[in-house]
Amino acid sequence: MKLGLVVFDILSLLVIASLWGLSIWSGVYVYHYLCVSLWMPVALVIGCLAGVLTLIVQVGVLHRLLPRVRPGRYPMLKHPMFFIWVVRFILQRALFPPVLEVLLFQFNVLRFLSLRALGAKVSFGASMSSDVTVLDPWLLEVEDGATMGTGCLVSGHFVDRGQLILGTVKIGAGTLLAARVVVAPGTTIGKNVRVLAGAMIGTDVTIEDDVIVGADARIETHSVIEQGVTIGASTFLHKGVRLTRDTQPLEVIHPSTD
Repeated sequence: MKLGLVVFDILSLLVIASLWGLSIWSGVYVYHYLCVSLWMPVALVIGCLAGVLTLIVQVGVLHRLLPRVRPGRYPMLKHPMFFIWVVRFILQRALFPPVLEVLLFQFNVLRFLSLRALGAKVSFGASMSSDVTVLDPWLLEVEDGATMGTGCLVSGHFVDRGQLILGTVKIGAGTLLAARVVVAPGTTIGKNVRVLAGAMIGTDVTIEDDVIVGADARIETHSVIEQGVTIGASTFLHKGVRLTRDTQPLEVIHPSTD
């Protein structure tokens, strides 16, 4: 395992250096070419944009050459799907270093292009805060009009006892994820859902249309929230609950009491 981590770091450095090297060369070339006929600040901006677009295109091309990542459980360092996921993760690191990620997410077009380059099925009409964290974009689907607020975390993977667990996250049209919402792999959120600040949604959860999830609510794995239900603030839903009624704030729901 330790050797694997070292190899991962070395491979990451090689890939990132190669991708960034070509992108920087492209930006510098465009800048020098335009400097002759344009005001220097304008040429600089266009050169930087050319470098960023070059990086996005490179990542997009390499991403599409890789086999598809399929949801499931895979032993780390043993299954081919694990290594496919690792290569995709390296491409994400190349395109989304901290400063550049914030910059890309500031602009609708650049955010859309970068997420699509990494395989996300994201509508151009979806809105995301600049500090949203999207892990595994290739396992993310976001429909038109959905909003992801500040500090949200959406992940398509987690690691458990030597197993890599992968799952697609789907967010329906018109849905709101307010500030600091956490969404785990395999979760499907329907249309016009409101998930309020600080809520945590576990793995393989299904939230149907027109649901309201209160602030700081916690929904454990394999739960189902039926259409139109309102979950009170700080409600705790245990594993496997199928919720068919509204809940009060601070209520604890077991599979036998839903």
